[in-house]
Amino acid sequence: MTTDYDRIGGGPAVGAVVEEFYRRLTADDQVSHYFKDVSLPVLKRHQALMVTSILGGPDRYDGRPLDQAHAPLCISHSDYDRVGSHLMSCLQDAGVPRDIRDRVGTALGQARAAIVTLQS
Repeated sequence: MTTDYDRIGGGPAVGAVVEEFYRRLTADDQVSHYFKDVSLPVLKRHQALMVTSILGGPDRYDGRPLDQAHAPLCISHSDYDRVGSHLMSCLQDAGVPRDIRDRVGTALGQARAAIVTLQS
C-alpha cells in the first residue's frame, strides 16, 4: 500500500515543504516572534519528522509531546490558525493532492487542543 508520504515524494518533498514553511513563518510579523532565539535546524527536524509521521512515513518523531513543547509559548487560536494556514499553503504550492492536504488539515485540528493555551 502506498502511503501519503510516498505519494508526495518522501523525505525530499517533506524537507522542501518544511524549509518553505519556516521561511514563511520567520517572515510573518504575526508569528515570527515564536521563532526568535530558538534553534531553527532543531525545529525543522522535528517538524519534518512530525509531518512524515502524519503522512504515514516512518514514525521517528523524538521530540517532546506537543503540549509540553508548546505550553510556555502561550499560543492563541489566531496564531495557531496563521501557522496552519502557512503549512496548508506550502503543501498546496508544492503540489500536494487535495486528499492528502485534507488529512493534514484534520491532524492540525486534532493537535489544536494540545498547542493552543491562550484563549483569545
